[in-house]
Amino acid sequence: MRLYQWVKGFAPPAEKLRWVHTTDAFAFRAILEQRVLTPQECKVFGDPLTYLFYGRPAYRFNRRDNMRSSYHAPVVLIFRERILDHTFRLFPFDTGAFKGKRYDTWLHKGMELESFEYPGKEGNEGKHVTAFYGGNHRYWNGEGIAIGNISGEYEVEAVRDMISDKNMNVADDRRLVVELLVKDDIPLTADYLEAIYVPSSIKDAEFLKIFEKDVNVSVYTYPANGMKPAIEYQALLEHFLSEFHEDMGAL
Repeated sequence: MRLYQWVKGFAPPAEKLRWVHTTDAFAFRAILEQRVLTPQECKVFGDPLTYLFYGRPAYRFNRRDNMRSSYHAPVVLIFRERILDHTFRLFPFDTGAFKGKRYDTWLHKGMELESFEYPGKEGNEGKHVTAFYGGNHRYWNGEGIAIGNISGEYEVEAVRDMISDKNMNVADDRRLVVELLVKDDIPLTADYLEAIYVPSSIKDAEFLKIFEKDVNVSVYTYPANGMKPAIEYQALLEHFLSEFHEDMGAL
């Protein structure tokens, strides 16, 4: 946890962003019916895990063809801070890309993933935001701040360079967002879940109506067109999540 030794001295922003998980509408139906978000097998760590990102809906689907059917459309689940009670591991970037060696441009080959890990439940996602971005707004926009006086802090230097480099050819902007890994089932109650963004095509689905009736969670819709691939909705979802955080006073 070499990176943590430097980051732990920073104070987090007063306002906290929410934790975000993205799935598709097909998986979403089972999640609502079971009232729990269950970890899925992870090829990176070899355990069933749920991945969440701090603030931004950074996960995106790789399908490049048209969605055609509503069940391919993205759904975003927004969780409260209480989800940190179930923290398994916490990192300053997408670990899948690290394991896939897509960060080699910015890393020394001897750097281990564990050197970048943060302890959970200590507000380290916020300390990371302050240390590398100065605040929530710059973190949201992926705009790192100038960092000096880090002689010998090689992990800090690597993350700084990863943030400041605008090249997206080898790794996308998931390298700019804090990642939370959870091994436990996450209850879909209002204690954990704060809001959901769903495609307008399923707003009248019976399983969603039943959930809305039983659980006090805000459900928002976004327009989705089956003639477009899911990836094209990434910017739209980020826009809506930005507005959501603005309304919460976090941006």
